[in-house]
Amino acid sequence: MSRSYALLPLSILLIGALHAQEGDEQAVRDRSLDKRRSLLQQQPTHQALFDSYFKMLVTSNVVAEETRALRDKLAKDKADTAASIILGRILLRTGKDEEALEILDAIPNKTAEIQGVLGDIYLKLTRFDLATRALEASMPAARTAEAKAGVLEKLGKAQLALKKKDTALATWR
Repeated sequence: MSRSYALLPLSILLIGALHAQEGDEQAVRDRSLDKRRSLLQQQPTHQALFDSYFKMLVTSNVVAEETRALRDKLAKDKADTAASIILGRILLRTGKDEEALEILDAIPNKTAEIQGVLGDIYLKLTRFDLATRALEASMPAARTAEAKAGVLEKLGKAQLALKKKDTALATWR
């Protein structure tokens, strides 16, 4: 019996250490998420950065909180293009395609980058005519050969869905 009481302080110390470690890990995750959030504000259409950011939101179980925060931010400043793009992409990833489209369509001066995001949404919603126009408008934003190939692949798929086989084949060449 005295043995179990002797182990009690050790158990308390171990539990305390585990909680401290969890707190440290949470603090590291929070800093990492803040860093990604900050970078994404500067480059809201950067695909790899968004993927990393969204993965952190999911693993931290804060997608709903982040969505609310971005909605609140947009309520205060409707002209915040970066917040609109980020929110639109989160909504798209969470299956709220129509809401995503509504958010992104409300952006007044759509850059080529925004057109690319819209093109992806239109493709997903099978609005191929609009997807074609948006993807064509997004070509200037595709600066690398890989990015251009990605846009052309999507553009060809949209054209093929519109039964424009020859145009699609020409796009893919």
